[in-house]
Amino acid sequence: MVNDDQSAVDIYFSSSPAPFCPDGRAVDIDAILRHIDEAQEFVYVAVMDYFPITLYQQPPTFWPDIDNKLRKGNLFT
Repeated sequence: MVNDDQSAVDIYFSSSPAPFCPDGRAVDIDAILRHIDEAQEFVYVAVMDYFPITLYQQPPTFWPDIDNKLRKGNLFT
């Protein structure tokens, strides 16, 4: 928790891919999905690209994890 006397901000670090995560560090996708589940009003997600497919593998593969979680939680307005 960071507090600058005007606002409080929680900071959470995760990383990917899983084989490169140090012990005790959450994998990005697990952290993102958990925080979407825990959101009470809104959620900000910062990712390099937001597509429900893998763009950097051939052939591209459908990968809807974040999209499905956001739609299930009715967080789209």
